[in-house]
Amino acid sequence: MQIIGYARVSNREQSYGSALEQQKERLVQHGVDKILSDVESGRKDQRLQFNELIELIAAGGVKKVVATRCDRISRSIITLKKFFEHCEKHQVQVLVLDDAIDTTTAAGKFHLNMLGALAEMESDRLSERVKHGHEYHQKQQKPYFAPFGYRKVENRLELDRTPILCCDGREWSPAELARYRIDLILELGSLRKALRKYNETFGIQIYSRGKGQRKKDASVGASGLSIWLSNPILRGHIAYGRTRKARVKYEDHWTIIRDTHEALITEAEWQILRDILIRNSKRMGNRGGGSKHHFLGIVRCEVCNRHCLISSSRRRTGVYTYRYQCSTYAELRACEQVQGVRAERVKEAVIAELIKRAGDIVKLESGQKAKEENPEIPILRKQVEDLLQIQPQSRVIREAIEETKREITRLEINQIIKHEETLSRQGEVLEIFSDPSFWAWLEERLSSGEIRALYRKWVKTILIRDGAVVKVELTM
Repeated sequence: MQIIGYARVSNREQSYGSALEQQKERLVQHGVDKILSDVESGRKDQRLQFNELIELIAAGGVKKVVATRCDRISRSIITLKKFFEHCEKHQVQVLVLDDAIDTTTAAGKFHLNMLGALAEMESDRLSERVKHGHEYHQKQQKPYFAPFGYRKVENRLELDRTPILCCDGREWSPAELARYRIDLILELGSLRKALRKYNETFGIQIYSRGKGQRKKDASVGASGLSIWLSNPILRGHIAYGRTRKARVKYEDHWTIIRDTHEALITEAEWQILRDILIRNSKRMGNRGGGSKHHFLGIVRCEVCNRHCLISSSRRRTGVYTYRYQCSTYAELRACEQVQGVRAERVKEAVIAELIKRAGDIVKLESGQKAKEENPEIPILRKQVEDLLQIQPQSRVIREAIEETKREITRLEINQIIKHEETLSRQGEVLEIFSDPSFWAWLEERLSSGEIRALYRKWVKTILIRDGAVVKVELTM
């Protein structure tokens, strides 16, 4: 049975210093066999190494747990009690060095409860101080920061007209550059097009890291520009309550102090810009997903009809799992739809519906204008015929035939995606579309963009509820 040491620091910055290493060194000096450590808040119960420690104790392989202080285990008295009860249940001794706690004695247990209560009280006091600070800040109508184009002068905002850039004989201030960004977006109707022209105008370039050091134009990303543009400060207002994801949405939940300083954007311009941001968001699918999540933007909550976001969780093996989660619940806890749906379950439901409607898909595609066949397909078919003439059929030849047939199918599906041919062989294509294994093979062969286009060509909306897909609505 092992003696396990547990260490914890509150955030990433502390982990770069000596706090974590000092804890580990002291634990080693007390003869621990293994050290588990987390870089997480002490108020969080879901900590990777902490949960592993609990599982090891339950498995019966731990003799003693050693920590430097009680608050390293948890800052919550409830969690501390549960942890020590768990250790007591499995006959595991707990030794806390600085707090002189030894759970084998009655005095140690009493001391434990007292220190746990003090740790929780201190954490609550810190939260109260932060809350009171925010309330005072808001009462004084003070801004937390000045976005690009502004500067803080004695806790008030004003346009920053200090020249910082010279281009083609003209000096530009942050306020003028900010307004130029806004004018480009209004003119071009696209964040990315506006950024491209902005960077080309001022010759702004960065170098991407990694092999090749490829050059990219990017003063700021489209996502960052969207967040900057949606800040009420640019419209002459100060807003409080714009934390985390709520900073770009749900304006009715903010506390807004209006007309506190000179504006860069009029309210009429903001209505146009907001429409541009909404169109840009729909065109890009949704935030936080990446191209491998083919259904972002078309998965919706059946309860509130809001779109769903992708949430991820990391297993102990290091593998990430992904779920579609109602955005109203994820961001505001304002929807009863608590359960998410695993991404693979969504894909299975879509494929099942496509297989069910394979006949309709083939009819739809066959009704398109005929185009010339891809010139590679006849060549590959001739290769298959030639390979079939070779006797006897070895394993290598059979594999070559199957691989060539797959390549023919891939080219045919690409033509479907690009609307480049009429499917005259309906029976053959119907058989392909009705085969569940074909869809798995297709995802391996096609690029992420191609398979995404394929799904979105036929799938209109996916509704989820209570942890399951309740409806897949196709475009036909």
